[in-house]
Amino acid sequence: MIKKRGRRENMFKILIIRHGDPDYENDCLTEVGKRDVSLLSEKLAKRNIDMIFSSPYGRAKQTADAIAKTTGKAVEELDFLEEFDKKILDGENEFYPWKVPGNFLSFNSEIFNIAEFSDLKKYGEFFEEGFVDKLLETSSGLCAFLKEYGFIKVSGGYKRAAGNEENETKTLAFVCHNGKGVLLLSMLCELPPLQVWRRFFLPTSSVTEIVFSQCEDVFLPTCVLLGDVSHLSSEKEENFISEV
Repeated sequence: MIKKRGRRENMFKILIIRHGDPDYENDCLTEVGKRDVSLLSEKLAKRNIDMIFSSPYGRAKQTADAIAKTTGKAVEELDFLEEFDKKILDGENEFYPWKVPGNFLSFNSEIFNIAEFSDLKKYGEFFEEGFVDKLLETSSGLCAFLKEYGFIKVSGGYKRAAGNEENETKTLAFVCHNGKGVLLLSMLCELPPLQVWRRFFLPTSSVTEIVFSQCEDVFLPTCVLLGDVSHLSSEKEENFISEV
C-alpha cells in the first residue's frame, strides 16, 4: 500500500513570490508596486515563513525587505534567483523565452517539449550564447540549495537525507521574477521549461506555492497555488492579468 502524507502544514513548502510592479529602468518598485507589496506583506505575516531568499535585483530586494518587516524574518540573497536574461533567436529577431510568438512555438515544437536541458544544446541556432548554460546554472543552484535542507534530487522527485527531519515542515520564500519564477516552477515539477515559460505567467506581487508531498520515501514537488494575487482587489487582479 502506498503511503502519502496529507496536511499541507506538515510539508516542506516553497513560496515563489514575484516582485511588485517595477520601474525597470531604475530597478526598483513603483508607487503602485510599493502599495501592492505592502498588502502582500500583511497577508504573508499570517504565514509561518521560516526564511526569505531574494534575487540580487533591486526590485526583488525591495519586495523581500517589505516582507521581512512584517514576518520578522531575515533576507538572504541567492544568485540563482536573478532574472533569466538569455533570449531565443528567430532569424534576426530575438525574444525572451516567455514572449516567443505563437507561430515560432508551432513551427519549432520539438524544442519546446524537451525537459532535459543538456539536450537543448543540439539546437544551438535557436538560442543566444550562454542560454543553456544559464539553465544549467539555475538547476545546479536550486539542487545545491535544496540539498542544504536535506532534499536530494533523484529520478522522479527528491529523497530526504537522514538527520534533516527538522527541515521537513519549513516554509521558504523565494522572491524573484516572472521569468525565473516560472523556470523554478518547471524545474521543481519536472516540466519542459520552454513550454512552461510560454504558457504560465506570474503577475507582479503574486505568490506561487510548491509543496513537497511525500509518497513512500520520495518527495514530489506539487504546485498547489499559482500566481495568487488575492491580496489585491478583483479589479486590480484583472489589470494584472491583462498585462500578459
